[in-house]
Amino acid sequence: MKDKQQDKYKDKDIKKDESLDRDKSRDYIVTVRFYISLEKDVDSSFLEIVDFLKISKFKILKKSIDARNKEHIVAEYNILCEKLADLTLKNIQQKIYALSKKSEKGSKSKLYRDVNNYNLKKPGYLNIQKLSIEQNLKKESSLDKSEKFTINLRKHPHRPIIVGFGPCGIFAALALVSKGVCPVIIEMGEMVEKRDKDIEQYIQKRQFNEHSNIVFGEGGAGTYSDGKLYTRSRNELNKEIFSTFIYFGAPVQIEYDAHPHIGSDNLKVIIPNIRDYLQKKGASFFFANTLVDLEKTNNKEAKGEGVWRVKIKDLHSGNLNILETDTVILATGHNNRFLYKILYNLGVKLSPKPFALGFRVEHPKVLIDNDLYGKYAQNLPSAIYNLKFKGKSSNVFSFCMCPGGEVLPANSKIDEIVTNGASRFARDSQNSNSAIVCSVNPGHIRDFYQDLPERVKSFIRFSNFFDDNIINNLEIEIGLINPVKIRLSAKDFDYDLNFINELSLWEYGIVIQQLFEKITYRLSDLYHVTSSSYNIGSSQATAGSFVKKLITTNFIERKEVMAKKRQVSYKDYTEELEKLNEITSYPFGLYPANILNLFPENLIYDFMNAFKYFDRIIPGFIGDGIAEGFETRTSSSIQVGRTSAGEAISNLEAVVDGLFVLGEGSGWASGITTCAIDGWKAVMENY
Repeated sequence: MKDKQQDKYKDKDIKKDESLDRDKSRDYIVTVRFYISLEKDVDSSFLEIVDFLKISKFKILKKSIDARNKEHIVAEYNILCEKLADLTLKNIQQKIYALSKKSEKGSKSKLYRDVNNYNLKKPGYLNIQKLSIEQNLKKESSLDKSEKFTINLRKHPHRPIIVGFGPCGIFAALALVSKGVCPVIIEMGEMVEKRDKDIEQYIQKRQFNEHSNIVFGEGGAGTYSDGKLYTRSRNELNKEIFSTFIYFGAPVQIEYDAHPHIGSDNLKVIIPNIRDYLQKKGASFFFANTLVDLEKTNNKEAKGEGVWRVKIKDLHSGNLNILETDTVILATGHNNRFLYKILYNLGVKLSPKPFALGFRVEHPKVLIDNDLYGKYAQNLPSAIYNLKFKGKSSNVFSFCMCPGGEVLPANSKIDEIVTNGASRFARDSQNSNSAIVCSVNPGHIRDFYQDLPERVKSFIRFSNFFDDNIINNLEIEIGLINPVKIRLSAKDFDYDLNFINELSLWEYGIVIQQLFEKITYRLSDLYHVTSSSYNIGSSQATAGSFVKKLITTNFIERKEVMAKKRQVSYKDYTEELEKLNEITSYPFGLYPANILNLFPENLIYDFMNAFKYFDRIIPGFIGDGIAEGFETRTSSSIQVGRTSAGEAISNLEAVVDGLFVLGEGSGWASGITTCAIDGWKAVMENY
């Protein structure tokens, strides 16, 4: 009987009660705080409380976990509920006290704790405020009810063109149809259904499609990287964005979780729902069509005369098409570097911008959960960490943490290796991963090019474990406006520093990213004597087996372990490498490399100290972690000149009429939520 009572709430879903959205009576906002139980998961404990208090209808406003004290982890739910006749402060205190006593009899651990006062800082009671529902309910999303779209659509003389259908492009399109305007949407990648198959081909057969992959395609890069909605911004439109995603099928939890995320598995359903909705409202889509060029005509007439010619190419047929419009919204994201070449040719102002560079670090999920939640880990969601370290030259921090997730290949070209992380909504994979990156500002640029030949040779020597002849002529092409080829090997480095002096300042960041991405790829390709192998370099930070010793001493202690010493046989090496590859979630496997060697000395020092500091916060962070390189695409390294309304600005500081550069590609927004807001606001403020 006892087991049945404990499991009573286990499979019960917490769902949004729509009736509270429509009720205009006076209701209560209730804060429920309680200690986590060893016997049941956190949502089951919460539902037991509200059931015990006979609260039948409620709406969760916010949910958070305070795990600073692992012995007494506290859960907090803010809910809106109906006023009940017997729900008073006195009665609530008595009921919580009774529930606490009841729990003590059935278990040695206290599930709840009675209190003698109403101090909010002490868990174990409900704090009630009598407030008007009109003042406290979140505003309904402008997309919450389909009847809000009864406006008659008007055909624009030259319909606005949106290039890119990621978060920014999606919400720009939603804003346009809400105003009765039918946009034309150009997306280089495929629809989700086809994109999913292309990614499967890449993961299983290493057949890479440069236009349809984890980075490019319907929904943008976020479709296959978790769908995190967390943002430090307190923009009032955040909840509007969340409720819109819910309208199209996202889990209701994103509206109240402290760290909301949709999950890659859910996004693959939500994005087609949005596409279908927009098509019904008159939007037109051109999938598998890439932007070739933008041309501004000499027409000085008023808007509506087609002042922009948008040249696109059908990637299946090869046919070129030209569309005319008076409004172009560029929402391509920052992975499409060709965009900056188009903007450069148009004379749009481009400036260097701080960005981040580092690795994707992977640990067993159980390690992170137990370190952060202790004995309560099994009854809590997958643990999320947020690590920061202030170095002498740069800040080192965690980014895009994916609990219970996988490390994915997020390259946008065939000759690159780029890491990223992703999680399904359940976050139930065996590993957790996060980017550990350092901030790179324009002041660091020269540091990266100083002593670069020696750093690259050291990186190659370490990776070239068995035969110096395996890598004897490695060639890569870097640069955007005037690309150049450089050749390097374990012995020589054909590198002309003069070409660096010819770069525009805004191009420096891209070239640094390319060096990390392309050198890693070429080593993977040549070292494994396999075309398009996509294995990535990794360092593991602990002593133990051969591979661990080799990688750790080089990463943390920086001791030289040269290939020529031949300390182990090829058989031993491959066996240990197989064990390492059984641990990683990266689909193409790893090869050993001193992934710090490509960084300048001052940043290496900061990374080493940061990892030691993180290991004190999360014991085992070094000993049980794998650092996989490289994470180069955390944000744009370029900022596009634009007005507060989003219109591009030229090098002469003149407004480029009708050309809007929005989202991550603009360098003014980063992440799903802020990019969605950027697209939405630009339309709402300009139409």
